[in-house]
Amino acid sequence: MPHIKYLYLLFTVCILSFQMASAQTWPREKLLWKKYNESQGKPEAQVESLIHLMKYYYKGMGDTQKGDSVTVLCLDIANSHRDNDLILAAYEMYFKFGARVSDRSTVDGYIESVKNLEPVPIWHLNYFASTAYFIDWEFTKAQEYALKSVEIAKSENDVRKQILGLMMVGSSLEKNRKIVEAMRYFFEAQNLLPEKGLLDLRTQIYSYIQRAYFYNDNFTESRKYIERQLEVYGQMEEVDSIEWLNTQYQLLELNIFTSDFYAYQDSAIALMKYSKANGYLQEYDNFWSIIRSQLMMNNDFKRIYELYVVEYPNEFKMLKKMRPLAYERIKAYLFEYEQNLDSADYQWRKVIQTLESTEDLYRISHVKRRYAQYLQRNGRNAEAYAMAQEALEDSKKANYSDFMAYNLKMLADMDEVDENYKQALAYTKLHDSIMIDKILRSQSTDLAVLDQKTEYEQKEKIRQFEEERKRTQTFYNYMALIASLFVFIVVSSIVYRQYRLTRKEKERSENLLLNILPQETAEELKEKGTTSAKKFDNVTVFFCDIVSFTKIAEKLSPEELVKEIDTYFREFDEIMKRHDLEKIKTIGDAYMAAGGLHSGDDDSALNVTRAAFDVLDKIEELREVREQSNRPAFQVRVGINTGAVVAGVVGSTKFQYDIWGDAVNTAARMEQNSEPGKINASKSTYERIKNEFNCTYRGYKEAKNKGEIEMYFVDKT
Repeated sequence: MPHIKYLYLLFTVCILSFQMASAQTWPREKLLWKKYNESQGKPEAQVESLIHLMKYYYKGMGDTQKGDSVTVLCLDIANSHRDNDLILAAYEMYFKFGARVSDRSTVDGYIESVKNLEPVPIWHLNYFASTAYFIDWEFTKAQEYALKSVEIAKSENDVRKQILGLMMVGSSLEKNRKIVEAMRYFFEAQNLLPEKGLLDLRTQIYSYIQRAYFYNDNFTESRKYIERQLEVYGQMEEVDSIEWLNTQYQLLELNIFTSDFYAYQDSAIALMKYSKANGYLQEYDNFWSIIRSQLMMNNDFKRIYELYVVEYPNEFKMLKKMRPLAYERIKAYLFEYEQNLDSADYQWRKVIQTLESTEDLYRISHVKRRYAQYLQRNGRNAEAYAMAQEALEDSKKANYSDFMAYNLKMLADMDEVDENYKQALAYTKLHDSIMIDKILRSQSTDLAVLDQKTEYEQKEKIRQFEEERKRTQTFYNYMALIASLFVFIVVSSIVYRQYRLTRKEKERSENLLLNILPQETAEELKEKGTTSAKKFDNVTVFFCDIVSFTKIAEKLSPEELVKEIDTYFREFDEIMKRHDLEKIKTIGDAYMAAGGLHSGDDDSALNVTRAAFDVLDKIEELREVREQSNRPAFQVRVGINTGAVVAGVVGSTKFQYDIWGDAVNTAARMEQNSEPGKINASKSTYERIKNEFNCTYRGYKEAKNKGEIEMYFVDKT
């Protein structure tokens, strides 16, 4: 039997050698095989070098065949020496990278093999099962097994295993779109890190956290954690090139989202070249993908032609091998650039037909929208409209809200061009409702969502009251049936009690409604059952945001955090009432209000400015009290802007009064460009308050998605 095992090992090595001899090899690949050859006779060194090769093939090259072959060789060497530590180290690397690309039967087979080890490695079994469920998109099951692995690691007092389990729990929650909960586990994992050591896990945790921030549009925090990753690489004796390239990709993606792609185009190409030169074909493909997607978004077909036809024709051939569908789409753009529209049209339909056979609704919707844009660019508006409608239906089936919003916006624009304003308005309303829902559900910080807590408490009170009313009603109805002799007395009692209950219920309902909606809107809702949106031309919008909220939040329990924010926001509510302003909503640690939503209110800018100074005074007052008792104190930035808005009620079962318009967006940019303890006003507000308040001109400042805007700091008189 031992001879058969060694013959099998020799056969596996020969197969790998043949694969390398018959294919292109890369500098990193050669170096790793050289280290393996030099480690002969040293099992630990052999397994370590093969583990690096597994990661290289699975993660760096995306070569499943070679990765699986190396995995078999690595496990056979570890098993031949009956060393469980080596065996489990090999399995860990496989489940981290290989399981994501291997077939499920191989994954299940390896899990069964782990079960047969003596003693049974319980932590590894749960962690590997979690990985298997995660790959199959069964995120709830993945979370369940990951939590078990965390508990086992705690009982073993193994920090490394705890961190791995916590990251898996967080990733599963993130995939289920439970961002706040996911962040809690990521931060818990981060808090377990020792002052020194575990640098590889430290970069992984930072990567998870920055990704969560990035996908929730908190680019400031995302950049902070990318910079931390890069700092950790500087502390390492040997940097893992694959992880370094992934971090560079994350940084590039962030820079492009927050700036201009063309400013970073050369960096993307340089990283792409480096990846290919060293054989990191997965990273090479990632950098090409972001270059392609940005050029396609910008309809820059000339640059696509230059890159693939003139400058890097070999890369176009490589794309055909690695990403055939992407290759076909690029051909469509090249044909369009060359004005060979028949061929371009054929390419688009070929790609769509191929995708429809896969039932991948996400990609089908995306490509149909791109095809609709192609048709629109070439004057085929009716076909473009029909294709955009197909894209919308596919995005609805996939339940992918971002694509639904893109498609609705495209259809609305086309209807507006055709002067079909009624349909354009209908599409615009659907688009806006998706965007509003996204804003309301946005969890772009590790926030305490006070509005949701308040809403839950209000609903619970209504539910309890309703149950109490029903119980009372049932009781008296029953008494009326069994005591017919006293019908008149019982009925009178029911009527009287019902009157009291109805009056009490009405009072509570009206109070609750007035707590959510302005009085004028509430009266309209009670009278008509619906409300209509209204335009106000002279509204001043107030935004404030807590400075360094994330750092403070990390030091407090969720209960303490909610209590602290509630204390501040209650004070803000009183200030808004005092100045006859309308509180609109809170989003995490941000507070929004407005003046000028009442008829005849011409002093909205002055009233909001006075309220803003009262807020800053209250913040200072609370700071002094809290510092004396060694409690956390907040600072805020304030931004105000005056202009036209549309106000109305969103929803039919969960009312929310809100305002929309460019004035709201500009007010938000004023706050983002403000400073702690300062009030940053736009020019439109300045013109209305300059006779009563001294203002310091700040000049033109860059505002996200707005360009340069004139800004003023309002000085306290």
